Amino acid sequence: TFTVETSGSEAIRVDSSARLMIQNTSAASLNAGADDLVVGSGSGDQGITVYTGNSDQGSFYFADGTSGAQQYAGGINYSHSDNQLRFLSNGSTQMRLDSSGRLLIGTSTSPSAGQGQYSKLVALGGAGTSYGNITFGHTSAATSLSSGDNVALLCFTDNAGNVFSRIDCAVDAAPGSNDYPGRFVISTTADGASSPTERLRIDSRG
Repeated sequence: TFTVETSGSEAIRVDSSARLMIQNTSAASLNAGADDLVVGSGSGDQGITVYTGNSDQGSFYFADGTSGAQQYAGGINYSHSDNQLRFLSNGSTQMRLDSSGRLLIGTSTSPSAGQGQYSKLVALGGAGTSYGNITFGHTSAATSLSSGDNVALLCFTDNAGNVFSRIDCAVDAAPGSNDYPGRFVISTTADGASSPTERLRIDSRG
């Protein structure tokens, strides 16, 4: 074991398993899959800062080789030139958070016209498609659901979660293997009310 002390107290330790610890001796007690570097005392705020130039990049990469995209198969990258936080998967940027806090998927820039420019989530294209594709689903299989169960819902609220309107997708009859009856319900909250009321339903018969 190798240690470094400052002001009479241990600050850095490298143990017999080559684990590096800063302000702690706890690596052996933490998750074995991520204990090669442990930073922090386990008390109070702790952190790591990547300090770069104001037009440069700071990165964390996950590599599975030493050539090409193997060097950055996965990663997190912050570009100070355009203030975008990028998330890499399979060697490519798959998602980014831009300087206005918009989450961009399948694109490097947000729309500049229409309502699209105000969106906090922009998804262009899907896996193997050129059109946007967002899926809302239930965690259970259809055979575990019953008629009337909600499959997914979309709520429109204020910042405290108070619902002005909502769109529900629900099971519309007994589901089964290759049998997925569904309905849409649109609900709005009346003036003077605090919860939405069903206004329109499209059932499994259309």
